[in-house]
Amino acid sequence: MITKINGESIFYSAICTFCYFAFLFFNEYVLKSENIVIGFFQELLTIPFLGLQFLLFVFVFNRIIRRKEFSIKNYSFWAFWILLLSNSITLGSLFLNIG
Repeated sequence: MITKINGESIFYSAICTFCYFAFLFFNEYVLKSENIVIGFFQELLTIPFLGLQFLLFVFVFNRIIRRKEFSIKNYSFWAFWILLLSNSITLGSLFLNIG
């Protein structure tokens, strides 16, 4: 059974991934929590959220190009910008940590 994914669900998924990575940043640089439970969930969820973030970005980009939904009124438009910002920050922090 194939169901159609609407722009609203993509938008909320983009918000969830952005909030997760914002929490990681906040925990690493502000809270500096050494709690075992938080560390466990960070290690458990980081790779799936990273994959979800990039796949959502590709999906939204294809959706915008194919359906020409690049309008401020659409959820896909805002999901695209949120995911672009989140991907940029995530990849930027990766390259900053390498150097």
